[in-house]
Amino acid sequence: MLAAIDRHRPVQIVVAAGDLVAPAGPRPAETLDLLLERGCVPLLGNHDEMLWQDAPDEPVGPYTELVHRQIPWAIGQLGTRRLDLLRTLPRQLRLSPAPGQDLLIVHASHANHLYGHAATPTSDEAELRDRYGGANARVIAFGHYHEAFVREWAEGFLVNVASVSLPVDGQPLAAYSILTWDGRWTIDQHRVPYDTADEAAALAASGLPQ
Repeated sequence: MLAAIDRHRPVQIVVAAGDLVAPAGPRPAETLDLLLERGCVPLLGNHDEMLWQDAPDEPVGPYTELVHRQIPWAIGQLGTRRLDLLRTLPRQLRLSPAPGQDLLIVHASHANHLYGHAATPTSDEAELRDRYGGANARVIAFGHYHEAFVREWAEGFLVNVASVSLPVDGQPLAAYSILTWDGRWTIDQHRVPYDTADEAAALAASGLPQ
């Protein structure tokens, strides 16, 4: 994915919008190290935060038990130094290229009490107001729900940048979004294939609870 992003150069800033190291994935330490080495701006995701505390509003789903079984393994892989660094990460990033044209990047929502919730393609008006009302941004970009989409809303544009892994549609494609300011915002969403056999082999050898 980073190689694909390089083809869009010049890119001024690359943001990894949370859930950087947990859950799932056989290389949490290597992933975090690579993001930092490449100068990416990492934001805190709700599953990252679960490494040291339970999310107060965590929804119970089919993978909840598995995620909790994976946490001790991820903690052991990351070590104290990386965990301490994760605790310092911000939950949002705001860019202001022009008055009234802010780009707000979050993992799911800018509202702390809805930290683990994000819009979906079918979220109704009440949900959108609850999650993003009062953000004062022309564009709100987020992940959490692993499906790329763009929605125009009364308060601005909502952009789900999707995810590198665990896509909603199950296709082995990593997703990223390019947001460009040239007097107005343009949004391009991309998906790229990766070596699924290599990833499956790494997962099998990792010891990560399945």
